[in-house]
Amino acid sequence: MKRTVQIDHHANRIENFYQLATLNVWGAVLVGASFLCLLLGHWIDVQLGTPPLFMIGMLVLVVFLVVGRLYREATRIARDMGDLRKRHA
Repeated sequence: MKRTVQIDHHANRIENFYQLATLNVWGAVLVGASFLCLLLGHWIDVQLGTPPLFMIGMLVLVVFLVVGRLYREATRIARDMGDLRKRHA
C-alpha cells in the first residue's frame, strides 16, 4: 500500500512569509544598532577628548555581531525550509 504525504500549502506559505519577514527585520536591527553605537561611541570620544576611535570601534563591533547573528538565523531558516523543490512539489 502506497502512502502519500499531504502538504498543507497554505501553512507552508504562511511559514515562508514569517521566515522571510524575520530576515528582513535584521536589516532594521543593523541600522538601528549601528546608529545607537555611533552615537554612544561619539559621546565617549567627546568625553575623553579622543579621535573617533570608540565611534569606529563600536560601529565595527556591532556590524560584526549583527551580521554574524543574521548568518546563523539565515542558515537555521534554510535548514528548516529544506529543499524548496521537494517542499512545494
